[in-house]
Amino acid sequence: MLKILRKLLQALMAALPKQVIYHVHPLGWENDPEEERFPISVLDFVVPHNYHIFGLYFRLDDADKERAVEGLRHALARTLSQARHLCSNIEKDPQGVSGYSFVRRKGSTVDLHVQWLDSPNDRDKYPSLDDMEQSHFSTKRLGNFNLWIVPNLAYGPRPEPHRDARPIMLALKANFVRGGLLLNTHVHHASNDAGGWAGFMNQLADNCSAFLNGAPYPPWDMACLDISRLIKPNVPEDQAADRAPSVPDDILSKPLPVPGGNQILIFHLPKSKAAALKSYATPSPETPYPYQSEFLGKANKVDFISTYDALTAVLYRTLTRLRFQVSNKTGGFILLRLLSIPFPSLRSSESEPLFLLPPRLLPNHR
Repeated sequence: MLKILRKLLQALMAALPKQVIYHVHPLGWENDPEEERFPISVLDFVVPHNYHIFGLYFRLDDADKERAVEGLRHALARTLSQARHLCSNIEKDPQGVSGYSFVRRKGSTVDLHVQWLDSPNDRDKYPSLDDMEQSHFSTKRLGNFNLWIVPNLAYGPRPEPHRDARPIMLALKANFVRGGLLLNTHVHHASNDAGGWAGFMNQLADNCSAFLNGAPYPPWDMACLDISRLIKPNVPEDQAADRAPSVPDDILSKPLPVPGGNQILIFHLPKSKAAALKSYATPSPETPYPYQSEFLGKANKVDFISTYDALTAVLYRTLTRLRFQVSNKTGGFILLRLLSIPFPSLRSSESEPLFLLPPRLLPNHR
């Protein structure tokens, strides 16, 4: 009986793809304090507490894959020593904003999963990078999506990212396929937004490039972790307004049914198309700024449109057009309104916005 069970176990293990999990310490962690606490701003607290999964695709020769793992491990360790709150958990903190903080302890790690799906014998089981590109990087081409991610860090309403579950902030999964690499990053939304994720990934990429090429490492501005302008001290209880009616803690931890199912889409926007979108969206110098107040001060015109602004405008127009088509058939109409904050982005830009913050600022700030 034991021999049969052993053979069954061996057969099951042989059917699974090769995978290694590295528990990556921040560089120099041995000299870190026993505990560090980083404040959670109001923006960090009010965003949906879930995991966002961002995928990046790279073309790689087979001979370069092991070296890529080495570079990724080293660069991640160095970047975690800089973007310090990403190697932490959310924990209750009576002194923190809204009663919570990012807590990083000596010895904390971030998991880097490395999976090999590039065997010629698995040609019919897993897509190559060319297959993904030909499908316009549709997630349907990947098949079982849980294979490509860390399953308990999947996107959506789940109990794992709830603030009271001491959620981790970051994990990565490198999937090597024939022709390249699909690197999936799992980021808790409380730790940063899409702009903050881009800042982290740019620093990670620069650190990786420096390691692989024997070049000087890029500088890191600790101001990228400074959110002092985005937090306010807690209001004394006797001065606080009446609290809103409480809602069940698990209201956002239960998956909501979606008619017809859903899928994750990846939008690829070439730089040339992004430039064209921005040119279409940028008004002339004579166009008055629609929001004027003492708070905005000198702003009386729009002279900078970000790629984010332009892409959001296109999505808004497309969704509105499609919803009108549906409403004409059903006899009803539901208006979906996208809101935009009527003041300049907090991120620094050529237009000298109201608040000048470093371009790789990590926490939520849009």
